[in-house]
Amino acid sequence: MDNRTNEFSRRTFFSGVAGLVTAGVITTAGVGITGGMSTQSGDETWTQPGANAAGTNAQISATGPAGKLSTAWQGGLSAYFGDTRVGAVVDGTVYASGTVLVAKNAVDGTTLWSAQTSVPDIDYPDGAAIDIERPTYVDGVVVAPVRIGVWDGDGAEYAKLMGVDAESGEKLWEIGTPSVIEFSHVRISDGMCYVCGPDLDGSDTRYIYQLNPSDGTIGWRQSVDIGRAESNTPAIESGRLYVAERNGVVALDVENGDRLWKALPRVKAPHVAMVADGTLFVSEESTPGATIIVLDASTGEQQWKQSYDGERIRIRVATVDAEQVYIAKGQSDAAIIALDRTDGTENWQTSVTTWPEESDTEPQTGRPDPAWGMARVGSLLYAGGFVLDPSDGSIRSEYGIEGPWTAPYRLNAVAGGQLYFGGEGLLVVKGSETQTASPPTTDTQTASPPTTDTQTEADESEDSTTVTDDRGSTATTTQQAEPSAPSETADTADNPSGTTNGSTPQESSSDDDSTATTGPGFGVLAGAAGIGVGSWLRSRDR
Repeated sequence: MDNRTNEFSRRTFFSGVAGLVTAGVITTAGVGITGGMSTQSGDETWTQPGANAAGTNAQISATGPAGKLSTAWQGGLSAYFGDTRVGAVVDGTVYASGTVLVAKNAVDGTTLWSAQTSVPDIDYPDGAAIDIERPTYVDGVVVAPVRIGVWDGDGAEYAKLMGVDAESGEKLWEIGTPSVIEFSHVRISDGMCYVCGPDLDGSDTRYIYQLNPSDGTIGWRQSVDIGRAESNTPAIESGRLYVAERNGVVALDVENGDRLWKALPRVKAPHVAMVADGTLFVSEESTPGATIIVLDASTGEQQWKQSYDGERIRIRVATVDAEQVYIAKGQSDAAIIALDRTDGTENWQTSVTTWPEESDTEPQTGRPDPAWGMARVGSLLYAGGFVLDPSDGSIRSEYGIEGPWTAPYRLNAVAGGQLYFGGEGLLVVKGSETQTASPPTTDTQTASPPTTDTQTEADESEDSTTVTDDRGSTATTTQQAEPSAPSETADTADNPSGTTNGSTPQESSSDDDSTATTGPGFGVLAGAAGIGVGSWLRSRDR
């Protein structure tokens, strides 16, 4: 198919939208802890939102921070709603976005380049609200979704994709269309881009596109039935692409876009969280409650499901390893839960408080909400500003953030011994130690992680333990099943001045695909004013 470009016509209005993220990868092993200050390792990569094409937010062989956590650097970055984000960390370079797309040195936050999108031909271009979503890195090119809302009379919104040279920041291509539907995060598989978004010809149909990242040309497109205003980010593994539709989940062939199967046809507005080792994780939210549904990724057959009741339950399937899937429940008083991957049995649940107790004065300290970002990296589980032992949910350390802020901090990436947060500016956190996943020992027993000096020893006879970290904070860990042992720099401000139809699908034969379950989707704190703020921020939930 030919390259589809669209010269934006003169329109108006302003509203906003953008996408969220989450997720991880696989494997378990022993623990490796190295003393000394955590440093950025240039050969470790986090290429896209969700860490990989499967969207698992997991890199077990990578390096993460351990010990006492502290700020490595903070970087100012302009964002219309005060909400910046990190998409990729590759070869010691951080690719982040707000109203512009930037590359920063991962060690000290120095800005290497910044790139801007073009504004449609309108009367008042200075009134355009530009929101560039989390970028993806592939073969020397950075690809990012763009959302533009403008003040100009009638009101219009624009959805675009832009490709930028990762070394120089030179803009290579842009495609897009006037649309209230934004493009999803971009997935990379075998050097090609896969993205869900609006019809570039202007109809109301949504498509999954395969794109060449070097020039934006379209290889194939397949229509998908998506009912919400936003589009859904796909997950890819073993030659199959998975995306949620208005009802149910569909699998496509990545080579040509042909439909392979459809499952859960009676589940409304599901969310494809990730795919890992042939297992597809889907979540459903209705009223009241929330349900996690796990499918065989090759056939769409249901394997198990786990439901949670409650009027205001918020569930996010966040990351996985070889043995467990980790979910975040709640927001202000959150719980991190580990489920057995084979049957959904709850192994442990750790309750964490993400905000100080209410008082008459505005809170001045807080923590990044674990519901807004989780990653399984090396031998540890990272949930917002918390660092946990994945074997039992005990808290190893945590990082508090000075507040207040208008945009909540989200854990966007973990690479080279550092945590990367987006939110009200960019925040990078290092540790006094580094940790990796050690190779399995030849012995029948897997090496157990050393106990830190600041961690309270758990009474092995108790099913419920209280853990105190080096900040004096506490969290309650409930054991459902006994697991096996297991320099600050100145802010860097950015103020740039411009620089096929497929074959007939097969319905899943699962009879138990209808669930009655959850509460409202994620809410996002935002203090910015403007028309369409609610729709802009609500779209980030998916």
